[in-house]
Amino acid sequence: LPGRPHGITILDDQRVLVVARRPGDWLGVFDVGTAKLNTFWCEGESSLNGHAVVVPGTQPNGPPTVWTTETDKLTGNGLVVQRDFRTLEVLTRYSSGGTDPHELLLVPTVGAGQSAPIRAMALLVANGGLQTSSLTGRVVAEAEQVRSTLVLIHPNTGTCSRSGGCPTRF
Repeated sequence: LPGRPHGITILDDQRVLVVARRPGDWLGVFDVGTAKLNTFWCEGESSLNGHAVVVPGTQPNGPPTVWTTETDKLTGNGLVVQRDFRTLEVLTRYSSGGTDPHELLLVPTVGAGQSAPIRAMALLVANGGLQTSSLTGRVVAEAEQVRSTLVLIHPNTGTCSRSGGCPTRF
């Protein structure tokens, strides 16, 4: 591996996604059958926070996407980032509704329908609330100012819900 790993996510029957420990700059796709790793370097506006989840396609036969938790290098704001399932290129960035987002899960939600509740899926993000800097790595800037939150984010729109409201789309 090119660095210390953190999270592992199943992509399909043969492959798993390995995410670098925060602040991370690589994703690896490990083929279990051949024991080969294909590394994707993430250079740009944000750094990886160690976790990912696969979201099934929303259209019939639509491709799934990979979502990662990340931190904006300039502002320190938390992000959830949608990536192409095959290339891992960034498609969309949304605010995580907090800082230092860590794990995220795909969870069912229930909305109001015409005659019955509609099941949908949302991303549940655990924001750690720690202020760090890309210059100092994992050194916490103000430990007494921790603001941990759980936030539900709709993957199609970026809308979120948590007590106290959520920032708008990034």
